[in-house]
Amino acid sequence: MRERVEELERGDFKSNTPKIEISTPLIEITLNADDCYDGSFTLISTNSYKMKGVVYTSTYRMQCINSQFIGKEATIQFLFLSKGICEGEAIKGNFYIISNGGEFSLPFIVNIQKKVILSSMGKINNLFHFTNLAALNWNEAFEVFQLPEFRNIFINHDKRYENLYIALTAGEVMTEQCMEEFLIGIHKKNPISIQINEQEKNFVPLTGDEKESITITKSTWGYVKIKIHADSEFIELHDNILTTDDFIGSSYPLEYIIRKDKLHSGRNFGRIIFNTINCNIVYHVTVSAEDEKELWKKRKKARMRKKCLVELTKLYTAFRCKKTNTNPWVKDCMEYVNELIDSEEDNKVYKLLKAQLLFIEKKNYDAYELLKEFEQNKKDIKEDIRRYVYYLYLTTFWNKDKKYLSKITDEVRNIYNKKQKSWEILWVLLCMDTTLQADTLQKFSKIEEQYYLGGESPIIYVEAYRLMQAELFILAKLDRFELQVLWWAAKNQVLSREVLLQTANLSAKAKEFNHILYKILIYGYEKYQDKEILGAICGLLIKGNKTEAKYFKWYSLGVEQDVRITRLYEYYMYAIPMHNTENIPKPVLMYFGYYNNLEYKKSALLYERVIKQRDVYPELFQSYRRHIEEFMLEQLMLKRNNEQLAFIYDTMLSLNQMTKEIANKISGILFGCELYCKNPNIKSVLVVHKHLKTEKIYPVIDNTAYINLYTKEYEIALLDREGNRYLNSIEYELKNLIDEAYYIKRCYELDTEDINIKFNICQNLVASSNITDKCLEIISELIDESFIKDSYKNYLRSIVIQYCYDHYEDDNLTIYMKDMNLACVAGFQRSKAIEYLIMKGFYEKAYEEIQKYGCEQIKVKQLVKLISRLIDINDYEENAILLSMCVYVFQARKYDDTILNYLVQYFNGTSNKMKDIWIAAFKFDLDAYELSERLILQVLFTNEYIEEIDKIFEYYYIKGARFQIEKAFLTYYAYRYLVFNKTVGDKIFEYIAKEQQNEDLQNDTCKLALLKHFAQDSVLTEKNKEYVMKTLQEFMHRKMYFKFYNQFEKQILETCCYEGQYIVEYQADSNNKVQIHYFREDLKGEGEYKIEEMKQIYPGIYSKQFTAFYGERIQYYMTEENNTDHLVKNHVIVKNEMDLCSTQSRYNMLNDMSVAMQLNDDQTLLELMKRYAYNSQTVELLFKSI
Repeated sequence: MRERVEELERGDFKSNTPKIEISTPLIEITLNADDCYDGSFTLISTNSYKMKGVVYTSTYRMQCINSQFIGKEATIQFLFLSKGICEGEAIKGNFYIISNGGEFSLPFIVNIQKKVILSSMGKINNLFHFTNLAALNWNEAFEVFQLPEFRNIFINHDKRYENLYIALTAGEVMTEQCMEEFLIGIHKKNPISIQINEQEKNFVPLTGDEKESITITKSTWGYVKIKIHADSEFIELHDNILTTDDFIGSSYPLEYIIRKDKLHSGRNFGRIIFNTINCNIVYHVTVSAEDEKELWKKRKKARMRKKCLVELTKLYTAFRCKKTNTNPWVKDCMEYVNELIDSEEDNKVYKLLKAQLLFIEKKNYDAYELLKEFEQNKKDIKEDIRRYVYYLYLTTFWNKDKKYLSKITDEVRNIYNKKQKSWEILWVLLCMDTTLQADTLQKFSKIEEQYYLGGESPIIYVEAYRLMQAELFILAKLDRFELQVLWWAAKNQVLSREVLLQTANLSAKAKEFNHILYKILIYGYEKYQDKEILGAICGLLIKGNKTEAKYFKWYSLGVEQDVRITRLYEYYMYAIPMHNTENIPKPVLMYFGYYNNLEYKKSALLYERVIKQRDVYPELFQSYRRHIEEFMLEQLMLKRNNEQLAFIYDTMLSLNQMTKEIANKISGILFGCELYCKNPNIKSVLVVHKHLKTEKIYPVIDNTAYINLYTKEYEIALLDREGNRYLNSIEYELKNLIDEAYYIKRCYELDTEDINIKFNICQNLVASSNITDKCLEIISELIDESFIKDSYKNYLRSIVIQYCYDHYEDDNLTIYMKDMNLACVAGFQRSKAIEYLIMKGFYEKAYEEIQKYGCEQIKVKQLVKLISRLIDINDYEENAILLSMCVYVFQARKYDDTILNYLVQYFNGTSNKMKDIWIAAFKFDLDAYELSERLILQVLFTNEYIEEIDKIFEYYYIKGARFQIEKAFLTYYAYRYLVFNKTVGDKIFEYIAKEQQNEDLQNDTCKLALLKHFAQDSVLTEKNKEYVMKTLQEFMHRKMYFKFYNQFEKQILETCCYEGQYIVEYQADSNNKVQIHYFREDLKGEGEYKIEEMKQIYPGIYSKQFTAFYGERIQYYMTEENNTDHLVKNHVIVKNEMDLCSTQSRYNMLNDMSVAMQLNDDQTLLELMKRYAYNSQTVELLFKSI
């Protein structure tokens, strides 16, 4: 700028002004909150003149990295800081370019956007858009679903679903099932159900491997995972797992192959099972390896044989157990035997059976006829030892000779002992051997031996049981054989009371639980209702440590019937179901009143019943009371809870005075709930609270989980073995265990220290807008807790801010505000916090926050207070951000003299803004000398004009202007007035005239400008007239003729011999060539066309002087050479004035001659010619050329 002053002072007005073009008319920026943006724009001089200048910005957020520039082209780099601006806001401002080519304003707009999610369908702005994308392109939607920006689409009413999204996606792995559950949870789709096109398939007959398919159909779009397996080896599946991607449209053909080599003979049954989380579908496959008719025949015959043999066995055991007589037994057996013989005529065993029945019926001849067949073919019959022995036995029915009987008995004994110990041969031996029949112990021992050899048949069981029944002492132990015999007897309902009592007595010696013995005893008790048997059952269960609920029935009966067994009462409590509603018998209650070693759940159940039965047994309740209270406190400390504990807490706490100690312990149970889910696939329950950081997982045991719900804003997800999460697709029941409202209120009154209770209290108070100083303490404490989400902490901060702001007169509240972290508080609330800090005098803290987040949303009144104090505190030290804040409040027309003084000292910007500050300072009567000088220098540098510049210069001039700046300014404005006809105030010309009188300002520019200014005055003072005549003569003598000369009165012009002069004036770049083209036409209409170069009489002003006489006409136009010639101006000069009364100057005399000639006034013409000749001769004689 100083360089420009020196140029103007010298009168150097070369028009080397660059024409500046900016690379863009607008800078528009879109970025995310708290991000930075660096960019640039370019300045170009289109006329190749060098640019100089500086760039300012309207806000400190927009920082120019290289604010000064010089050259024909310059790139201005900038950095925008968005920290503290909220999403959705827009910051508008300007770059101010102050240059030797003028002042320019480049606007910018910065939009702080929410992170946008883009898809093939465009922007995803809400859940409706997302659902449409999911329906059309599931895989792309799943990618969107996993983006961190997905939470931005929860807007307005959809905000309620954000916690649901968190609950589904907070796990380590995010699956497509999560998105399916989400869409179902927000009610945008229905759960998928699947169907198959048929329920079964029959393959008859199968000649080789065969491929088939099942068409699976899904009900709607979305995600489903189907697990498929077959329960038979002959079914080979193409797929074991299907998902949505496998479906074509809404269906999928599942292929499977029946492998013939893996079939067994007959019919093969298999199932293909389809499992989803909510349903199981079974597809039945039946395959016949043979012809169906033949197979049916074989199966029918086999079923008939099996039925006959089973019935024969039943009839025999019934006969041996004396449930029937001989004749009915034989008759019934004969029917089945004949049926067997008819179905299989060649079967010799069936014929032997019939022979035996005939012998029993005394039809010996018929029996003998059947045996004769075997007699003839002894060789064949001996091939099957068991059949042979049976044959030998039947021969004794015919031949009753004792020797023969002894011989056959010896042979059978020998066969059994040496050849084959089968149960069939033993049975024959038992029937024949009289020695064995006499020795029951040996007989029983033989049967037992056969059992352990694998002889497991009701035929020998019945023999063994008959021995036990006959001689109880035989049942001396309860090993596997004895138990098997007894269980057989029980199943066949032949077990006698005596044998059962013996069994019960022996069970006392059992070292461990035996399930068969347990079933035998149960049968016995159910049949005979014997207390001794009941005692045996309970004892056996206790030995086996059986505490499952299904055994409780027996312990309960044992207690009811006063069975005397050690630890019966303990096992009564161990096995009692937790949801049992019956009263506990008094003896049990009394027993545990002395000593209780039960685990906490059963203790809770016991104490619950004691409390519920306190009206029945008041003395028992009083004896238990201390134990119950101690137990309650212990469980409170351990934060345990279930339905029984909740009842104890609720009852005992209401019976006792609530203390602060208890209040601090109770939180672990106050928020307990019981969740019941009958789906067997669910193994755990996940709870996500909207405002808590971590999710909590609770195990599901016996379809029940005990969870804590600290607030009303939560989501519950059910987890399967694989960790998949389900919300709405699986049903569950939720039940509160305790009514927490009363206890939370009491805890609040008792100033509980428990953070969970405080959290619940805080939420309730905030929701009801019932904020107090005490509530503020709780909120402040919660803000410091690590388990609460930052988003909710910021919300709580906003509550604190609003409360403190509304009660700013309370000095006690400053403790909550002075150290508050405002990093993530919403912009509006942050502004209130800063305003509060200002109101309470924490100026440096407030300024620190403004430096981070800006001051755009702070009330101007408070900003004025802050800025003014900071300026004083920093002793007017220059600071860019503080200066920007001063400008901000000044533009809002709110400021004081301190702020204005600061702006006067340091502000630099556009000339108009500097002018506005100067005017304000002038009104405040502040010293604006430095600002005036800066503004004048800038105006000179930029060639800009501002309306109040005259007034500003006057102030500067009066205050003692620097001569160099004063001279440059006056010269420059004289130049603007002279060349461009720009308006200049009268005061400026007064100063020019004054300086010229002092001979300090004698350049042509100021002289000519003042001369032109006087030409506008209709009446000149003598002093000014003298100046005009003197100056006119000077410039005319220098052949410098200006068009404004014609505005002076004729008297002045005649004195300077200026009559009849016409000046054609043209303004152009001083470096260009200007030509005038004219045609001068005389009275006769004759003339000559000429082209002349116009003389540049002053930088930028070109002139041509014409002398015209009456009747002459001059037509002209000008061209300017600037790359190409072009017409720039045309005009006509016509001289029609006669001026007959003018002075007798030579010009007037010639002009009058032209008039006389035009009027044909020869006499006047002659007189004028004589006078002109006389005057000319006189001049020649009196004046000689020097």
